[in-house]
Amino acid sequence: MTETERSALVERLHAVQNRIAQAARAAGRDPADIHLVAATKMNDAERVRTAIQAGLTACGENRVQELLQKYEQGAYEGADLQFIGTLQANKVKYLIGKVSMIQSVSSLKLAQCIDKEAKKHAVCQDILLEINIGREAAKSGFFVEDLGTALEALSSLHSIRIRGLMRSRQFRQVWTKVRVILQKCINYLLTYRQKNTIMYLWTIYRWE
Repeated sequence: MTETERSALVERLHAVQNRIAQAARAAGRDPADIHLVAATKMNDAERVRTAIQAGLTACGENRVQELLQKYEQGAYEGADLQFIGTLQANKVKYLIGKVSMIQSVSSLKLAQCIDKEAKKHAVCQDILLEINIGREAAKSGFFVEDLGTALEALSSLHSIRIRGLMRSRQFRQVWTKVRVILQKCINYLLTYRQKNTIMYLWTIYRWE
């Protein structure tokens, strides 16, 4: 990286952090309660290290091979590392012990695979269940009405810890339904909180 590129990256990161802090205060929230997970995909190890040195505390990768390459290069030292992309069951073994969170768990089968691999490493893997609010055929994830059954089935797995739900950005035509659906999700979180340490309801959204 050139010095100009380094300065521009740091400036953009600080600008986003300032916007988050301002929005939090406007909503009566403590900015310290808002955690920025930056999608570091398609950025090399040097750029990731530069962002961490500038104050980035959490990185998100969506390709296992890219994550492993940068992991070996020490790109994520000093920051939390999470997996945010679509995950194939045969690649789960490469993530356990390296990532603190697997965000996009879209099926019972995948959750069971994660539980099995985590058990081999004697760890408890934090996960988020991906929900498909818009019932879009091109997107993966649990339908909202199936969450209760899914949580009940997963409560018997002791090497995963369900920390909450996540959803990707949906088409604009479903936004009129979002508040009602999210309230249903929150009700599920409260109902099953004794069986799972559920803390988060995350939305993945492009910063515009």
